[in-house]
Amino acid sequence: MMKTAQEKKRRRSAWPDEALQGGFMAVPFKLIDQMVKWKISSPELTLILCLLRYKRGEEHPYPSYETLGKLMGLHSRRVRQIAKDLQDKGFLVRLERRGEGYRSQTNEFDLEPLMSRVVQGVWGATEQKTDLRGLRPPQNSGDGRRVHTEEPGRVGCGL
Repeated sequence: MMKTAQEKKRRRSAWPDEALQGGFMAVPFKLIDQMVKWKISSPELTLILCLLRYKRGEEHPYPSYETLGKLMGLHSRRVRQIAKDLQDKGFLVRLERRGEGYRSQTNEFDLEPLMSRVVQGVWGATEQKTDLRGLRPPQNSGDGRRVHTEEPGRVGCGL
């Protein structure tokens, strides 16, 4: 008996079509499989997923900590700490955005370090632990964005 294209499609998805009508995203199994090895906590993974919700193409997502906190059911200060923890581990880079008159705007979140690890399989079972934080963009990239840091004497946003 031949199955229709719709029946084949339905078999591939774990979710009913009605659940997907509001949108969905694909998450590589490698990210989930490596959570423990890469020491990504559940709140950190939740933040990564919430950031991916706002990622479009090559642009960095830039939701506010308040928006992320509402999605995660956490206070914005806790979300800020989780983002700092992910940056300290080398999984993301927070970039400060400034508007006209250097008015502060929401951060951009560069997820390239995480995505590179997933693609390259860095920190795999037989690989030496590699610190990808050296791949960060320059402190002041010249386009009004600055990397958040807490190192003395460097420009950035301390928590």
